[in-house]
Amino acid sequence: MGGEGVDREAVERRVRSVGRMMSVHRGGVELAGVDDQGTVEVRYTGMCTGCTYRPVCSEVTVRPALLELEGVVSVEIHGGRIDEGNRARLVADLEKWPRPSMPREENG
Repeated sequence: MGGEGVDREAVERRVRSVGRMMSVHRGGVELAGVDDQGTVEVRYTGMCTGCTYRPVCSEVTVRPALLELEGVVSVEIHGGRIDEGNRARLVADLEKWPRPSMPREENG
């Protein structure tokens, strides 16, 4: 499925929702872009930019929350700290644990 079915407003709402969750850490995430092929780009803000746990947060919270939106086929997170091989190992390890549910989104 390509990105032509991506609802940019839904992506923006989801990024805001994830950002609110992350604000307890004095950081957040912001939308950097959405393309026609279904790739969403985000970047961390505030304290999250230098956080050691950013790779875990990316794979447990940010990436899954965006990938469950219709039409989103990939998520690029700017400023990642780990290479693709280590990311794949992290994802495999994290799949052994239940994923936390997202809070309800506000419309608008």
